[in-house]
Amino acid sequence: MVILMADKLSAICSHIESLNLNPKSFLTHFLDHSSENCAFRRQFWGTEYGWTSTERLIQSIKGLATSIVCSEKPRSGKYPSGSYVSSSEVTEDFFTEEQRLSRNEALTDRMPFLYQLLVAKLSQDSRAVSADPSEQVNPQSSSRDCPANSCPAGDEEEGEPDMDQIAPENLWEFATPDNPALADNPPKDRVELNANDVIEYEGVGIVSTTDVADKKKLRAINMARSICAMVAFGANRRHNAFQLTNSLVFLACGVTKRVNSYLNYLGLCSSRKTAHLALKSLGREAEEKIRDSFKPENSPVLPPSICFDNLDFQQKIHMQSLDALNKALHTGTKLTIRPSMFTATLESSNHFDLTLKSQITRVVLNYVGISVDGKFSLQRDPPAVRPLDAIKPDLTMLKLMVASDNSAQGVGEVFTGIMQQAGLTPAELHSRVQIIEGDLGSCNIFESLRRQRTPARSHESSLDNVLPIPGAAHILWNIAQAILLAYWGDETNRRDTGAWRILHSLGIPAEKPVTKKDFNLMLSHMEKILEVSLLYCVLVVCEKETEQLGDILEKMTSAEIEKLVQDTFNLFCSGEALNSAKATESPAHRNFLLMIRDFATVVEAKRAMKAGDTGRLIYIWKQWAVMGQALPKLPHYSKHLPRLIVQLEHVLNTSLATVVENTLLISPHGKSNEFQATDCHLEIQNYWLKHFFNHSGIGTNINRLKDVFSINIPILRFLLQYLRLETGSKLIQQLHKNNISIISINNFLRMAQREGLNEFQPKGFIPQVNIDYYASGMENLRDEFRKGAKGLDRFRPFSPGILQMQEEIKQGVVSKMTQGGEEESDSDASKSTSNGSLA
Repeated sequence: MVILMADKLSAICSHIESLNLNPKSFLTHFLDHSSENCAFRRQFWGTEYGWTSTERLIQSIKGLATSIVCSEKPRSGKYPSGSYVSSSEVTEDFFTEEQRLSRNEALTDRMPFLYQLLVAKLSQDSRAVSADPSEQVNPQSSSRDCPANSCPAGDEEEGEPDMDQIAPENLWEFATPDNPALADNPPKDRVELNANDVIEYEGVGIVSTTDVADKKKLRAINMARSICAMVAFGANRRHNAFQLTNSLVFLACGVTKRVNSYLNYLGLCSSRKTAHLALKSLGREAEEKIRDSFKPENSPVLPPSICFDNLDFQQKIHMQSLDALNKALHTGTKLTIRPSMFTATLESSNHFDLTLKSQITRVVLNYVGISVDGKFSLQRDPPAVRPLDAIKPDLTMLKLMVASDNSAQGVGEVFTGIMQQAGLTPAELHSRVQIIEGDLGSCNIFESLRRQRTPARSHESSLDNVLPIPGAAHILWNIAQAILLAYWGDETNRRDTGAWRILHSLGIPAEKPVTKKDFNLMLSHMEKILEVSLLYCVLVVCEKETEQLGDILEKMTSAEIEKLVQDTFNLFCSGEALNSAKATESPAHRNFLLMIRDFATVVEAKRAMKAGDTGRLIYIWKQWAVMGQALPKLPHYSKHLPRLIVQLEHVLNTSLATVVENTLLISPHGKSNEFQATDCHLEIQNYWLKHFFNHSGIGTNINRLKDVFSINIPILRFLLQYLRLETGSKLIQQLHKNNISIISINNFLRMAQREGLNEFQPKGFIPQVNIDYYASGMENLRDEFRKGAKGLDRFRPFSPGILQMQEEIKQGVVSKMTQGGEEESDSDASKSTSNGSLA
């Protein structure tokens, strides 16, 4: 009797079920069980006798697995519901971190069988990775050889440095101003930002986990997900979300077109043409955003403020009419500028004393002692004056405009380009107050253009609606450079006690001063000079200046620290200290005290900008406005900084002055104590623009730079981070502390003791006496005011515009009417005389 296969299977399944098993559990236990009976029945499975039936079983399982893999695919359709992303419709939202994670999750959820199989294969040796280092990748390998999304998560152990500390133009070297490696290779003068400056000011880094097993696991996950995306793209090229992202990443990272073509053939990225089309689509979105921002109905009173010559604008909304601005500026042209406008008030003087005390307190807590109680509040920072709210600004890049940067014609071309990109007519552009911020050179050129158009009959020709403001960062860099050079000293004389000698004693190369061309390092050096000088003053008060400073901080009560700070201030930082007998008889000691006071203004300005406190910043600006009249090598800012102060405090009304102050500083991440000067932030964007231009294989295509890259800088910047984010790294906030090593401090203390910085009589060498730049500057202001017919005319804002013409026309009409009335009176009088004689 022939029994059908269906009946056999049914009977077997019924018997298995009677034993509380099912077919799948039976097979699992049969294959895994270690009993002799099971082992005996399995002994021929791999032999020639039983291989035929075994092969049929394997082929059946293989066919089932193949059908499962073939059925797995990402969801079809257009993004975001599907996996197809059109290069002509891609938007900025596609590149956010949330969307990246969402795409990764959707891919693995739709292809679980293949994904889990690959993860299992790639993770099979994860337990042995730390036990057998020989199996790891060659330490000489680097991420430069790894395609997107397949770089090992543990590449730091394989010889690759962290990318949060990597200069884009030199991926294998990282240095900060505190890095001792810079001692052998002092930095060269640079006209613009370098990578370290960008890292310092952006304050954001990317870090990976230090656990080797976790890195191996992350590597397996990312490789498996990348392979799944390649398989899906190879089966259907409309599943291209992963590939489109990678093509833009490769474009931002400078991968050549030839390499990109090969990677596209492998299914790892889209074509280079698709990448450029996507960038153009993003550019169109940005252009539309610019037009919407400038539309009168969206900002009827105040349009987005423009950072001139820095390719960016910032939107602020405040109530201020154009007529009020013109009236204020025109009134300012008649204002008598007096020295009292720049002198310190009682409030600002007291605040500067608190600033010096807070700087001394910071030094004491960092290098001398630690408070063991909380009875007294020890302030590391001075009191706030007018802090800004930490709100993330709405920034949009304008297209790069090719125009001359040293002529009035170039400024006119920039305004024409702004009108074209904003979609405005000349009347619409000049119908609202337009704030422009940038470097002083750009503001001077704009003033030249406005003078050429004065007097004018309309706002379009007078440009009176435009308010140019020098950038806060450029003011800091130029004034700080002037102060550093004034106290630099004679580096050819080894007994000189200028700023260069202090840097030299700290182990910092001091053959020549580091200027604003490397502003970050310059400010770092000035901060170190101030802190180590204040530390010496503290140790003198403690009578420990001859002792070596140790690594362990002394335990002190808060009252003792408070008294130490006050005594140090009275002995070295007060007005009485500068007029003391010691300061009068010892040029080195007097220079030392003046340097502390003036360097303290630079450090306070830097910290006030980081804290987002425009009130503290303007207090320092008023001191610099006076010092600038005596500081050498400061021809332009000595005039324009006082003019800016006059505008903010005496010309503009309160609401418009508040607008200007709010545009000086921004918080790019919307966090407190992470503010930047607006023009500094835009210098960073310029750095990245030039980086993409010079390192992406398109250095000769200026049109692509203007139309595609310049307007998409924020997205391209994110794509540089994308590679690391895909490997499981995270964005963190970096804190850049300007600490000084104990060895360097002790070396400086020996120098200070040897040269007698705190003694009445110098030991042998007598340095040249520095003048008191604040006192001399105030005296120069007074002399100029006495000699000037209209006070300090050069600080008066110039913006007569159409109001001047209106006044002249009105005066002309009145003059003609008066003259006509006189002629008529004369005529009547003559007639009366004639009639009388006839009678």
